[in-house]
Amino acid sequence: MPTRKPILKYVIIAAAVFAITLCGAIYLLFFNSNTERPLEAAYMPPISTPLPTPEPTPKPIPTPEPEPTIISVHITGYVNNPGLVRLPEGSLVYDAINAAGGFCEYADDRSVN
Repeated sequence: MPTRKPILKYVIIAAAVFAITLCGAIYLLFFNSNTERPLEAAYMPPISTPLPTPEPTPKPIPTPEPEPTIISVHITGYVNNPGLVRLPEGSLVYDAINAAGGFCEYADDRSVN
């Protein structure tokens, strides 16, 4: 005949699990109310210190434009006015030809180097 001790052991374990589950259910039902409460706005007194005024930004001092360097070019060949012409630095050969009056009518403008 089997003894009653193993059955009693299972009954005690089942009763303990039931008691823990019951305690958890009671806690969830009565103590853990999940109702949201409306937020209360906190009173904020007005700011008594004035905001700092920004300092005016200083106007930049205009820097004078540097005058372009003038170079002298001696131009000869089939131009209308050969000789010395003055041009700003960085000018091209065609600028010098135009300053000398342009090509003559019989000049070959493809042979400019």
